[in-house]
This record gives sequence, structure tokens and C-alpha cells, in this order.
Amino acid sequence: MSVEALVGGLLRATYLVPAALAFALATRHGRYLPFWLPQCGTIAAYSAYYLGETLHWNSSAAVCGALLVSTALGIVCHRVLFAGHVSRFEPYPALLRGIALGLVIENVAGIASGGYALAYENLRPSWQRVYSWPINDTLRLPDMLSIASVLVLSPALWFVVNHTRGGLAYRCVSSKRKLAQWCGMPIVRVDLVVVLGVSLLSAGAGIVYAMRYGLAPQMMTSPALKVVAVIVAFGPNRLLVVAMAIVLMGGLELLCQGVEGLSGFEHGISYAVLIIGALVKYVFWPMWKRWHAKAARKATT
Repeated sequence: MSVEALVGGLLRATYLVPAALAFALATRHGRYLPFWLPQCGTIAAYSAYYLGETLHWNSSAAVCGALLVSTALGIVCHRVLFAGHVSRFEPYPALLRGIALGLVIENVAGIASGGYALAYENLRPSWQRVYSWPINDTLRLPDMLSIASVLVLSPALWFVVNHTRGGLAYRCVSSKRKLAQWCGMPIVRVDLVVVLGVSLLSAGAGIVYAMRYGLAPQMMTSPALKVVAVIVAFGPNRLLVVAMAIVLMGGLELLCQGVEGLSGFEHGISYAVLIIGALVKYVFWPMWKRWHAKAARKATT
């Protein structure tokens, strides 16, 4: 396996970092797995395609319009379908609704495009600028944005969440929602800011991914599985760990491609991480805590 191939695989994985960060923030805030959230990227990508290719908007206007459309729909979906479940702490009904909404968005995108993959044409010239790269390859603008999401966006979000007053409000509402409400914290404002931020991150991730690899109705379905696997395995509280884990999963997938006999396991890495993470978190860790509690009681008697 060449260095160019390894870097290319890691680079492709960086495209999922904004979606993973958005998923982690939403999961911690709502305390459920928002399977519908990555599909905001699908909505944004197809909106940008319609605005740029059909209405012939320039690239910047088309992208900004698509971000606004997807973010607004994300806020509406949360308020109509999930806000009640979040306030009442009902993770399983919210999870089922999220899965159903994700399937609906995917099928609507398939119907709108006739089930075919699409590619940007009018948006490419100004957004696909090429930069020099020291290992005999080229970097395009979406590549630069995805790299920035790892090197700049991830640390910035980590700092905001852990070292600012807004981040303190977010953490308080996420951990003890009713207590935060009794203490007079602006619950509605925090909810709006969180949903706005995660919808915008997911929309941007979908547009950048589509500009590099094209549009397809299932474009965010497989990436969503990788994101869910990382969140289940490592938890939504460690933003930097989530970002690094997504990139490392891309490296593992590429490693499987380059090793004879493991190429068929490439698409199974996400399932393996998900299963192992779920077993450790929901089976082995509770068993160990019960055993430790019993051992402590025996030691005191």
C-alpha cells in the first residue's frame, strides 16, 4: 500500500468529521442517537444542486442557500418531531422516529433524482480549485475544508464546549435538564443554538462530501453508520476522540483494502466497532461494576 493511497484514505475520512462532531453534540444534548441528523447533509447537497444546476445560481449563493434550507428544515424537524421526546427524556421513541425520518429523506432524494447519482457541474469551477500537494497528488478546496475540520474545527468546538460560559450552559442542560430549568437557565435558547449548530455542521458536511464524491440518495447512510459506531464506542462527550476515531476508521478501511484476505472486511469495520462498543458499554462494563460492588460489600462485612 503506497503512501499516496494511505493519505487518500485518511483524507476521505476527514470529510465525515463535521458530521461526527454534530452527531456527538446532538447525542449528548438530546440523549438519543439522532439517526436523522446526517441526512441534513443529503438535503443540503441536493438543495445546492438544484439552486446551482437548475436555477443557475452562482456557487457561493447556491451553497449559502442550501445551508439555510437544510438548517431551517433541521430546526423544524427537531421542534415538531423530537423536542417533546428530549424534554421528557424518551430516547427510544426519538430513536425510532429518527430512523424513520432518515429513511424518508433518503427515499425522497432517490425519487427526486430518479435513483441516479448526480454530479455538480456549474458549482465545480469555483469550488474545485486545485492546490499543490507534496506527495504527487492534488488538493481541492473540499479537501482543504475537510482537513480544517480536523485541525481547526474540532479543537475549536472542544474549547467552546469545555471552556466557555455557553459551553457550560450546554453541559448543564445536557446532563441535568430539569435541574437546569429549575435554576433558571435558558433551556429554549440553548436548544435552539444546539440544533442550529448541529444542523449547520451536518449540512456543510453533506455539501463538501457531495462536491468531492458526487450526489447519491444513500450518500450519508453509510457514513452515518460509521459515526454511530464511533459515538457508541467512545461516547459523545469526547469531541477530539470522536474526530480522531473517524479518521482512524478510514485508515483501517484502507488497510483492509491493501491486505489480501481482508478486503472483504472493509465494510465490516463499522459493524465491528459498533458491536464491540455496545458490548463493552452495555454488557461488560455493567457486569464489572456489579462485580466490583459485590467485592466491596464483601470486603466491608
